Amino acid sequence: MNQKRRLRCAIYTRKSTEEGLDMAFNSLDAQREACAAYALSQKNEGWTVLPALYDDGGCGFRGHRAHHSDLMARGLPI
Repeated sequence: MNQKRRLRCAIYTRKSTEEGLDMAFNSLDAQREACAAYALSQKNEGWTVLPALYDDGGCGFRGHRAHHSDLMARGLPI
């Protein structure tokens, strides 16, 4: 009997600039929606999205990305 592999997916979003982050719906939201939709399309393959939001408040250009570092340290897929 084949057991289906389960894959927990964390969605990490970032932006190169802070332009437009003050909008009600911005590119970080669009990134999350697109990634969640793709993961949902893979549900039959065992993919599930973790409910936590992972972003570093916008611009990743500054260097330190705390949520990215947290994901890497915990060994979660990004």
